[in-house]
Amino acid sequence: STGPPASYACLRPVIFNVRPHGRLRVNAQVFIPVVAALIAALASIGGVLYSQNNVLRVESVKWEKSRADETRRAQASALSDYAREISTAVQRITYIMWQVEMTSNALTSKEFSTYEQETKQQFPRLFASQVMLATTNVCAYNLVEPVARKFYKLDERIVVAGRRFTKDRHQVLRELTADNDAVMELQNHMVSALKEAATAISQGNSESCR
Repeated sequence: STGPPASYACLRPVIFNVRPHGRLRVNAQVFIPVVAALIAALASIGGVLYSQNNVLRVESVKWEKSRADETRRAQASALSDYAREISTAVQRITYIMWQVEMTSNALTSKEFSTYEQETKQQFPRLFASQVMLATTNVCAYNLVEPVARKFYKLDERIVVAGRRFTKDRHQVLRELTADNDAVMELQNHMVSALKEAATAISQGNSESCR
């Protein structure tokens, strides 16, 4: 067949004119406005899609920032809990060691018993704060974990010595007095480690410490 396809039949009166011998001639007066309308419609759709994509991108950035902020708050809270527990424990050691050095004549086994009991009651909270910090920020935990290790070792020496205090008072006092430098080192290490851990959290370091 030399004529246009049947699917063009509905367009013949508007866009196409059938010329003799079956040839088609485009009706420019109708075709150009239709094309212009199609282009405008496509441009409008493209603008809407572009706008929606920008909105989604902005919302995604906001969500990521909100998520990062929430993570940092959780990490800072975990570090704060640990700092409170370890500083309380270290202060308790500092006080009993001060008593050994400054008031040894008035010191009795009761002070050591009180120290041991209070420390034992705090252990679950201290351990829990370590676990929470480790699960939220490995870097911060690795920075402060040596402080807890030093504390546990020094605490053990004090408890063991305190249980011998009544039987071997002078020897216990000599042993504990020799640990004064270790107490000072523990205090300084605690402060510096907590500061480094706080910096790591603020900088977003959660796995490795740079």
